[in-house]
Amino acid sequence: MQGGAAAILMGAALTSWFIASWWMATQAARLISDGANRLELRLIVFLALAPLVLYDELLGRAQFKELCRERSAPILHASDVAGRQVRLSHPSPEAVGGLLLPVQAQRWIYIDATTREPLLSFVSLSAQGGKLSRALAGDAPSRPLTFSGVCASTGHRAIVAALQLRPPPGRPSAQGPDLADPSGLPPALQPQESPRP
Repeated sequence: MQGGAAAILMGAALTSWFIASWWMATQAARLISDGANRLELRLIVFLALAPLVLYDELLGRAQFKELCRERSAPILHASDVAGRQVRLSHPSPEAVGGLLLPVQAQRWIYIDATTREPLLSFVSLSAQGGKLSRALAGDAPSRPLTFSGVCASTGHRAIVAALQLRPPPGRPSAQGPDLADPSGLPPALQPQESPRP
């Protein structure tokens, strides 16, 4: 589904849900109270119902944040890595189970260009949207509505620079982008331009 059509459909679905939530809150307030506090009760019920359409994203956000904290730190696999020639390998992404939202973990591994020994690795994580977002997206990938859904290590570049890891001369690795050309990395991992003063 195209971006504009998806946004319109998402807006219509959320508007419909909020209208239905307000109607249910009104009905509940009429059943429970006949006095002056009916408006307050209606607001409380509405505020309880309205976020339910996004409950999986609201709870999944906390799970994703914790997973990111646990798994995004770079891992040094060997102690004598300084100055070595390396290639960047990235095996197929793996699904992370046990979470409210579908999450993919992509490992990035700096391997020795000669021995193929893993030297340094890190993980980038990406979450899909909740049930509402996925239903409206159809077969297309969906992004969460309440958070970015992307998490990646920020410390691996400093480690690569400190260890003076460098690409081998010649062509880039067939198993991943060469260190000198980060264009094969996902956007969250590509070098960022520093802001101009």
